[in-house]
Amino acid sequence: MRSIMAMILVCLATLAYSQSKTPAPSQEKYRSNIDELTLQIESDPNNPDLYVKRADQIYLLNAIYRAQADEKYKLKNVVEDIDKAIEVADSDPHLYSLRGNYKKLIYNDKAGAIQDLTKAIELNPNNPDWYFQRANYRSVEDACEDWKKCSDLGDYRCVKIYEQLCVNADTP
Repeated sequence: MRSIMAMILVCLATLAYSQSKTPAPSQEKYRSNIDELTLQIESDPNNPDLYVKRADQIYLLNAIYRAQADEKYKLKNVVEDIDKAIEVADSDPHLYSLRGNYKKLIYNDKAGAIQDLTKAIELNPNNPDWYFQRANYRSVEDACEDWKKCSDLGDYRCVKIYEQLCVNADTP
C-alpha cells in the first residue's frame, strides 16, 4: 500500500501545483527536506522509510522544477534510494512495486518495472494493485492474466478491463 500511496501523492502533488494558485514548495524547501533526510539516513542507515521519503522528495523536486544541477538532487538518485531501501528490507514487496513504478516513470523501463512488480507479487500475491500495475506495462495478451487475477482479488477496475479486452475482445 505504501508504494501506491507514494505514487498517488507524487502525481496529485504535481497536478495540484500545476493547476492551482497555491505555489509549490520552493526548490530550497525540497533541497532542505532532502538534506535533512540525508542526515537522518546517516544516523539510521537501516531505516528503509527514510530512503523512500528522500526518493519521493527528489522526485517531486525534479517533477516540479525539472533537472537539477547539483548531483545529490538528480532524478537518478530516486531509484538508487529505493535500491538502498531494498538492500535494507529485501522482503518488503511495497519497495519493489515502488521501484518498478519509478523505473517506468523516470526511465520508461517497462521491462524493469515488470520485473520489480513480479517480485512484489511473488512476495505478496494477494495485492490486486500490483497485478493492475504490471498489466499496464505489458502487451494486452500478457496483461489478460494479470487483469483476471486482479479481478479475482476483487479489484473492480480490472473486472471491466478484463471483460472488455480479454473476454469480449472479438465483440464489436
